[in-house]
Amino acid sequence: MIYLKLLLCLTGLSLIGAEPSSFQRYQKLKLIDKQLCAQNGQPVQLRGMSTHGLQWHGWGRSLTAENLDVLAYRWKADILRLAMYYDEGGYKTNPKYFRSMVDRLVEETHKRGMYSIIDWHVLKPGDPWERLEQAKEFFTYMAKKHASKGTVLYEICNEPNGK
Repeated sequence: MIYLKLLLCLTGLSLIGAEPSSFQRYQKLKLIDKQLCAQNGQPVQLRGMSTHGLQWHGWGRSLTAENLDVLAYRWKADILRLAMYYDEGGYKTNPKYFRSMVDRLVEETHKRGMYSIIDWHVLKPGDPWERLEQAKEFFTYMAKKHASKGTVLYEICNEPNGK
């Protein structure tokens, strides 16, 4: 193993990132019927994790470059779900700050070859129509900002509860 590490060091290669990333393997995802598929039409199952509310565990707290490296390169995760709560001390308290945080996390996952799910989390009040204008503004911004990446998926409402 020491010899392999020395050889990799001398040739400028690395054990981290040596395998193709998820995005390199699957490219831009698409739905065929109800199946998530790679660009070539083959069914895909992404594996990864979800954040808790970004207002509590966002960039610089639980989410750091080192932690994302572990997620991408050691755990071989394909995707990170970014839970953007509107209430509970989230987006509505500082939209510009939280847009910037989501932008940073999308960039960080993208450069590691991972996909992101941007989740609009409406635990309270539970009615997705109540925050419709704010959601439109948020997703319009996100879609324009990250359209060219091909690694961003959108969860337009999480936890509607029928109220």
